[in-house]
Amino acid sequence: MRILIVEDDVKQLEPLCAGLSKSGHIVDGVEEGETAQWLITERDYDLLILDWMLPKVSGLTLCQ
Repeated sequence: MRILIVEDDVKQLEPLCAGLSKSGHIVDGVEEGETAQWLITERDYDLLILDWMLPKVSGLTLCQ
């Protein structure tokens, strides 16, 4: 499963990415909504894990 995690707090992002990767998933982790927006257009993800309160482009906007 390919997963995109968008979380601006690195202390939360890194362990999430590591744990899901160890479980055999392909994980992209980014800290900005703008980067996530670009990745969503470039790759097919099975799951998005979004922080709703991101600077500039919010998780809610990405979800819509």
